[in-house]
Amino acid sequence: MTRISMKEAVNQLERLIQLANEGEVIILTESDQPKAQIVPLTHHRSNNETNRVAGSGRGVFHIMPDFDEPLDEMKEYSK
Repeated sequence: MTRISMKEAVNQLERLIQLANEGEVIILTESDQPKAQIVPLTHHRSNNETNRVAGSGRGVFHIMPDFDEPLDEMKEYSK
């Protein structure tokens, strides 16, 4: 585990991120008190990246024909 003051970390950020990506725990301190931790991202999704595939839920979900009809107990409120 590496503990470093936030003031010192500013000049070493690139090296600290590299250490975190290699598995080192980086704790940022202020007045010798832990304030933050640098951790690697496990997965970063870009704005254009998506895991959705059209039609991938076909056969998994079934929507009833009356799914958007008012519930019997709510009919008195829609008068």
